[in-house]
Amino acid sequence: MHSRAARLYRYSHGALDSFDTIQAPAFESLLRQRGVRAERGGRGYPAPRGALKTELAHERQLAQSHRVATALATRLTLLAGPDSCVVVSGPPPQTRFVVDSLPRQLQGRTVVSSELDRTATHDAIVRSAKHAAREWRSRRGRLLVSHVFNHSGRRSVAGLPALQRALYLKAVDLLLISPRFLHLECARAERLLLAAVGQSAAVEILSGDAGTPLDSVGDGVGARLRFSIDEPVVTSATLDRSATPAAPRAS
Repeated sequence: MHSRAARLYRYSHGALDSFDTIQAPAFESLLRQRGVRAERGGRGYPAPRGALKTELAHERQLAQSHRVATALATRLTLLAGPDSCVVVSGPPPQTRFVVDSLPRQLQGRTVVSSELDRTATHDAIVRSAKHAAREWRSRRGRLLVSHVFNHSGRRSVAGLPALQRALYLKAVDLLLISPRFLHLECARAERLLLAAVGQSAAVEILSGDAGTPLDSVGDGVGARLRFSIDEPVVTSATLDRSATPAAPRAS
C-alpha cells in the first residue's frame, strides 16, 4: 500500500488471488466543502490565499492516508475471517494507520512486512504470505502452550502416558502435538488424533519453535482437559528447560 491506494491479495491453498484496488476518494470534493478552489495544475488554495501550500499538501496526504487505511481495514476484516492472518506492507506511517484501524482481535494476527513494494511480483507476495503465516502460527502456538500449562491449573497433562489416560477417561478438550513428535511418531500421532476427535476434542499441530517447550516436558504431546484427572501440574518452571529438576519424593 501507499498513501493513495492499496492492492489486495489473498493466498489460500497454494493459490494467490488478486482482489480489487482501494483508492482514496477524490480530495477536491473535500476542498470544495471547505471553501477551497483548485488551480489548473491540480493544486488547491484557500479563497483568501493566506494558507501555506505545504500545510495544505500535508493535510491532503494525511487525509488520503487515513481514508485508505480505514477502507482497507474494513475490507481486510471481511476477507480475513476468524482464522486468517494479514500481511501489510508499505511506508511505516501508512501501515501504522492500517494496523491501528483493525479490530483488536485481528491486530494480533497481523504481520507488518518491509519486503514488498509496488513492484512486488506474485512470487514475492507468496513468499511473504508463507513467512507471515509461519510466524503467526508459531507465535500463536507459543501463547497457546503457555496458556494451557501455566493457566489451566490441574486441567492439563504432558507426556504420552498421562495423555493416554486422559483420552481413556474422555477428558481431553484440546490435544497438542509438536512437529517433532508428528515426524518421529507419525502412526502413534494419528491414533492420538483419532481418539481426540472421537471425543469432540480440538487438535492443534504446533508450528515452528512453538513445539520446543512441549518436546522438553512432554516428549511432544500434551492436552488441556475438560476436568482434572489428578495428574501433576506442569508449571512455568517445568516449561523452562534451564530450571532445576525437582528432587524425587521418598516412597
